[in-house]
Amino acid sequence: MIDLSLIKVFIIIYEAKNISHAADRLNLSQPSVTYNLNRLRKFLNDPLFIRDKFGVKPTKLAQSLYPTFRQSISDIEVAIAAAQNFDPKTSTKTFRLGLSDLGEICLLPSLIQYLSKEAPLIKLEIEEIQSNQVENWLIEGFWMWLYLIVALP
Repeated sequence: MIDLSLIKVFIIIYEAKNISHAADRLNLSQPSVTYNLNRLRKFLNDPLFIRDKFGVKPTKLAQSLYPTFRQSISDIEVAIAAAQNFDPKTSTKTFRLGLSDLGEICLLPSLIQYLSKEAPLIKLEIEEIQSNQVENWLIEGFWMWLYLIVALP
């Protein structure tokens, strides 16, 4: 498996056409950038960049990889930005809640009323928690539980 930070180093070197300039843009030392580039070179079994009198120029493989790498990193950055800018008023996410019978009776009605005002497009999936099964579910990795503590007005 490849470290995504190596792809980011590749993209910046490709765009800067100079390892020292890439290091400046990445806020890394030039030896660190060279080290990471060498890791990617080894992984891909290609030099990726060849020195020239102005810096570096990409190999044919680097030229073919750049558009896909650039688009992939852009997509990842967009996804992260969207996750960081969570807006409950417009979110259409689905949340799975694990609740006991008591939680469904005591918490759920107030939670639904609150969410209908504050997050009207959010969907809830309710799973009944069977206390004797929680440990097994977590160990086996079948369930990802979201436990909420909601201060309702």
